[in-house]
Amino acid sequence: RYAERLPIGDTTILKNCAHERLKSFYKDWYRPDLMAIMIVGDVNVEEMEAEIKSRFSDLKNPQYERPKIEYELPKHKNTLVNISTDNEATNTQAYVVYKHDKQDQSTLDGYATYIMNQLINSMMSNRLMELTQKADAPFIQAFGSYDEETRKNDAFSNFIFMKKDKYKEALTSIL
Repeated sequence: RYAERLPIGDTTILKNCAHERLKSFYKDWYRPDLMAIMIVGDVNVEEMEAEIKSRFSDLKNPQYERPKIEYELPKHKNTLVNISTDNEATNTQAYVVYKHDKQDQSTLDGYATYIMNQLINSMMSNRLMELTQKADAPFIQAFGSYDEETRKNDAFSNFIFMKKDKYKEALTSIL
């Protein structure tokens, strides 16, 4: 979605849009069910809770809420490849993403999978760091991690900084 629209905070949009459009945006999206309050610091919890309630308890969601669409990454069967070049770049990098539908973490099994993925992240990082210490390592640095990509998609991603003329070996090792 972000690739298809400009942000509302873009200066040109803000200078040229109708005042009613800004008010409409505010009424549609600045509502209690889409807000969060976070307090960090050495505070008196009871006093802070009372303060928050005094300032925000009167807020109400609109009677007719604009539906919030949760976008997901497009599905495809083939491997997608994009190559970008920069004459000033000092190294070659690759980013490999294995995306899939979001895993439900609201169950015991889902949470166990989340913990397993965090362990995989740690083990993968340690293993890749180990490999960079070898004299014949085809890459300078590499990372692998399992993360949330969007609200509807998770992915396992690899990021690698390759040594010159070692592209095939570097990609093979990370894959």
